[in-house]
Amino acid sequence: MKKILGIVGILGILGLGIMVGGKAWAANIYVPGSYTTIQAAINAATTGDTVWVADGTWTGTGNKNLSWSEKHITVRSVNGSATCIIDCQLDGRAFNFDNTDQTPEDIIDGFTIINGSATSGGAFYITNGSPTIRNCTIKYNRATGDWREGGGAIYCGRASPSITNCTISNNTANYGGGIYCSSSSPAITNCIILNNTAANYGGGIYCYSSSPSITNCTISGNSGVFDGGGIYYYDCYSCGTITNCIITWNYADWGGGIYCSHSSPSITNCVISKGGAGGAGAGIYCYDSFPSIINCVISKCIAWKGGGIYCSRSSPSICFSDFWSNTPQNYYGCSLGIGCISTDPQFIGGGDYHLGSSSPCIDAGSNTAPAIPSTDADGNPRVVNGIVDMGAYEYQRTPTTGSLTITSTPAGANIYLDGTSTGTITPAILTGIISGTHTVTLTKADYYDWTGMVTVTAEATTEVTATLPLITGSISITSTPTGTNILLDGVDIGTVTPSTLTSITPGDHTIKLTKAGYYDWFGTITITAEATTDVTATLTLIDKISPTTTDNAPTSWQNATVTVTLTATDPTPSSGVARTYYSVNQGTWTVGTVVVISSEGTNTLSYYSVDNAGNTETTKTAIVRIDRVSPITTDNAPAGWYNSVITLIATDPISGVVQTYYTTDGSTPTINSATETTINLTTDGTYTIKYFSIDNAGNAEAVKTAVNIVMIDKTPPVITIIPANGAILLSTQTTVVGSITDISQSAYGTLTINGTSSAIDIAGDSFVATTTLCYGKNIIVVIITDKAGNISSKTVFVEVVTTKEPVLPNQTGETETADGTRIETLKNYPGTMTITINNKPKEANFAVADQNLPKGIDISQLAEAVREFKLFNEEDAIASTTTTGRFRITISYPVTVPDNKAMDLRIFWMDPSDNKWKLVGGTVDTINHTVTVEVEHLSIFRVAFYTFIASDLTNIHVYPNPFKPYDGNSDTGIPYDGSVNSGIIFDSLTEDCTLKIFNLAGELVTELSGTGKVQWNAKTKSGKEVASGVYIYLITDKVGNKKTGKFTIIR
Repeated sequence: MKKILGIVGILGILGLGIMVGGKAWAANIYVPGSYTTIQAAINAATTGDTVWVADGTWTGTGNKNLSWSEKHITVRSVNGSATCIIDCQLDGRAFNFDNTDQTPEDIIDGFTIINGSATSGGAFYITNGSPTIRNCTIKYNRATGDWREGGGAIYCGRASPSITNCTISNNTANYGGGIYCSSSSPAITNCIILNNTAANYGGGIYCYSSSPSITNCTISGNSGVFDGGGIYYYDCYSCGTITNCIITWNYADWGGGIYCSHSSPSITNCVISKGGAGGAGAGIYCYDSFPSIINCVISKCIAWKGGGIYCSRSSPSICFSDFWSNTPQNYYGCSLGIGCISTDPQFIGGGDYHLGSSSPCIDAGSNTAPAIPSTDADGNPRVVNGIVDMGAYEYQRTPTTGSLTITSTPAGANIYLDGTSTGTITPAILTGIISGTHTVTLTKADYYDWTGMVTVTAEATTEVTATLPLITGSISITSTPTGTNILLDGVDIGTVTPSTLTSITPGDHTIKLTKAGYYDWFGTITITAEATTDVTATLTLIDKISPTTTDNAPTSWQNATVTVTLTATDPTPSSGVARTYYSVNQGTWTVGTVVVISSEGTNTLSYYSVDNAGNTETTKTAIVRIDRVSPITTDNAPAGWYNSVITLIATDPISGVVQTYYTTDGSTPTINSATETTINLTTDGTYTIKYFSIDNAGNAEAVKTAVNIVMIDKTPPVITIIPANGAILLSTQTTVVGSITDISQSAYGTLTINGTSSAIDIAGDSFVATTTLCYGKNIIVVIITDKAGNISSKTVFVEVVTTKEPVLPNQTGETETADGTRIETLKNYPGTMTITINNKPKEANFAVADQNLPKGIDISQLAEAVREFKLFNEEDAIASTTTTGRFRITISYPVTVPDNKAMDLRIFWMDPSDNKWKLVGGTVDTINHTVTVEVEHLSIFRVAFYTFIASDLTNIHVYPNPFKPYDGNSDTGIPYDGSVNSGIIFDSLTEDCTLKIFNLAGELVTELSGTGKVQWNAKTKSGKEVASGVYIYLITDKVGNKKTGKFTIIR
């Protein structure tokens, strides 16, 4: 084993001397130890300081949108990015360097940054600066701006940051899902750029007029909806370099791996594989571009055209590269130059792009390539066997790695190798290290960083031993008495004496000790690193507790002078109360303990006491309320009749009214009388009201009597009018006579006939009004208002007809008018009835029906052929349209109708349920010019021309089939009881049809008729149940259309 302890130790001490000498006592500032937020710690830091952030998830104000300027500091996590998270909660970004002066000495190290959201730069926004970002995980961030404001993770504008050993994944933006560069030249090294998305261009990296240096990076799984899934270049003729990179599984419509427009990047020793493009150039797309492609492998990329590389107006320089198995072709629109092959590169596989031992890409590159790297993506030497390999990894023929054994005092230091965190702490053994010279850095909180240069020999182990100097010192504090609170630099540290404080930064500090009953102790001390400073303090006892004073002031209203006594005590007996001061209503302060208050209203008594040590009590107050004046009560009793409540209004300007008492019979009220201020008199008549009130101080008002005698009338007038409700008149001219009953007499009234109103001339308790009614139904409404404001109304319905005649019980008869209209009573109620005929029915009764005439009905030339027939019960004068009688009605039609056309006349009735005319039928008499029909109900009837329309019998259906009278389709087990399932249904008869049923012998069983739904009870005309078997039905409509069918009956 090779030991180089001497060399390592000397280099480490030299490094320590440089850091210490650069700034005296460069500070370590801790979050949350020194400050509660990251920004507060940044604000306190000066050039050379380090802000150490503890493990945890940091959110909210002060832990995002972090920035600094005019100084150069390091902000780093204590234990690395896995345990130190800045969560922006989709509101702002983590770091904001907008037009600031950051240099590579401004370092952000070891954070996970998530959920950033900003117009540009979801996690970092950098303009005009070159900070260092290393060992960070940047994921789930987003930028919402347009093409000038992209960068889901990082935005660079005229900036040159160093981005090293970072993972940038699952970020989104319209442009530059991972990184957005505008006029910038960032150095992106040893980074993983994974699964980022751009809604437009540049899923992984977007470059506009920029020259990034992209080295040893993995760019995979990124997508751009339009151009550049992995990397997008535009207007970048000096585009920088892409070296030792793995660019796989990226997708875009154009340029799945790399998109170049007016750009010429230098692409050296890269692997571009398994890219996809909906259009062209799944590996590389070039438009008006001249990139250099050398020592690369481009394989298994799939596009519509130019799977490996697609060129339009471009002349790329392609040398010593392997284009293999790209679909539909390896290259399109260009040619391959010297040293190119199209052979399986024989990667190890499984996502590992190291070359297998028999790969044709070994020793197949060009050593003369510009900017050829000295090491490969693993850090191994790039040229092993004299000629460089194609691809990102150099095939290593012989072992080239060694090991390091690293120990430190103290142990637990974080280990960095060549500036990259190894993720381990001391003591540790590092294996697989490339032979050669390396830089080892050890870091630990509260200690200075240790840095040394070591030489690793292949197949050997090198020992490294380091001691990290302690930065902080300690303070040992004792006091008399013990148990005093300790404040360090003005901050209460939450401990008491005696105590030893550790991890104190060297320099001057202030100590403050506090304890109740003692004077505070102050001191300034100087802390030396790695030393303990003793502090001994003695606190002086004092009396700092003020006396306490109480009062006996009454809390309620008083109606006399009040005397208040003040009682003071002091908790420190050795001091005692010196004096008590009081003031009334902010007046002069007076010494004393007895206070006499006589002023009316609300009085404020202020007081405090002072002890003999000079401690003054905080001023206290007591409220004393005095009222010697009685309340005043008034009433709203009106002169004249009244129909509402009586209100008593009580006021008291000082203490307020507590209760009002009253009587309504003229007796004197007492405190046992009725209360409240609203008197609701429910019985009509006259009242004498007396009342008084009492206030909160107990002052009682003298009894008062309401100014006016209260006359109450809450009963609406009673109205009687003639004609009575239901009256049937033969003339439209009539006189309305009314009588009114009311205690306060009527004031005025209105008469409304069919919606038209006029005033009524009331004489005392009656009125008479002559008016004109209309034929048909009339509504008469009389509204009367009495002198107390009560309103009453009376409504009657009066019918005006052209003819009316009585029909005796169970008698038949005939009523006829001069124009030939006639109604014959064929069957009558068992009571006295009145038949009416109105040959002037109101148009409002059938105007709506005329607007929706059924098909085939014509009413032209027949406007006057409308009549209204009604049947009234003489006892209650109520009209009826549904009767147990049967009637034959005859309606005349104009003589101008020709006889041949008159044969098409029929009578229709208006169905009020849907305001439609329904066919009744009718027989035409061309000699007397009338149409006659028999009906069982009375309504409005009219004569109209009717043209028969062919019926639609196709939708008729018969059920249940078969019909089982005593089985499942029977509700009650009998053949027919009128319910739905106790008979055969003929459904959807579109008009009045004839239905005949035959047996198989052709014999007629029964005959039915109807429309809509007709039900047969499975019996013959004589009422005999039919036998089981098959039956035939024949349905015929009015114009002769027929439909036949069969059904089965099973008993």
